Amino acid sequence: MADETGEAMTATVTLDDVWRLFKATDEQMARINEELKERFKATDERIARTNEELKERFKATDERIARINEELKERFKATDEQMARNNEELKERFKATDERIARNNEELKEQFKATDEQIKANDQIAIRRHAETEAALRQLSRQMGHFSNQVGEFAEELVVPAAKRLFAARGIPVHFVARNVQGERNGRATEVDILVVNTDHVVAIEVKTRPRIAHIDDHLDRLSVFKEIFPQYGDYKLLGAIAGILFDDNVARYAYQKGLFVMGQSGDVVTILNDGKFQAKVW
Repeated sequence: MADETGEAMTATVTLDDVWRLFKATDEQMARINEELKERFKATDERIARTNEELKERFKATDERIARINEELKERFKATDEQMARNNEELKERFKATDERIARNNEELKEQFKATDEQIKANDQIAIRRHAETEAALRQLSRQMGHFSNQVGEFAEELVVPAAKRLFAARGIPVHFVARNVQGERNGRATEVDILVVNTDHVVAIEVKTRPRIAHIDDHLDRLSVFKEIFPQYGDYKLLGAIAGILFDDNVARYAYQKGLFVMGQSGDVVTILNDGKFQAKVW
């Protein structure tokens, strides 16, 4: 069943398709990020406008109170006699001022109430948009997981047909290539993505879409117990290889230093990236 799936993917999937999928995913993430920026920008601008309106209103109130205070100071400069005569007038004026301040306070209360309601409404909008964004990201994550599986299968389909040619060119003639080789012995279990075998060599190849250093360490552990789990290869020279579509320089260099063959993309084909000075480690 796995061979039939592999043949179908080899016939329908190209590297261009893979790169377009990567590109489409990056563009989708970029559009989501831009949309979030615009939404948060609109919310920030609305809050900023509300704050500016409050500042202007407070400023007008402060100026009005300051003018009243200045008027009172001028009136207090009058003589005691004038103050006595104007006592009733001042009372009336204070009353009017109090009423004006009371009206201003009521207006401010209404304005604060409206502002609070606006902020609450903005908070609800932000919460709803955040939830929508989280849902969109979860959906994107599911899509990326499916995409990663497809690319992983595609990578193996590139490596399998290339393995015989590549290792023969390195002086290791290949008699057969097996995929997904599983074994268990003495409580230990392992699985090798691709196994390349001849009369005295066996090469265990780990395939990843984008290998990481942790993947290489896992493969080194796998190689260290390989002959214990597969004793039929006890007298063989065991070599290791890591294959991937995308390689970071530090990851490829790490694998090289650990004595692994590094199999990566070069144009439209898979090739061994190790230079002529490379000495493979034998387990």
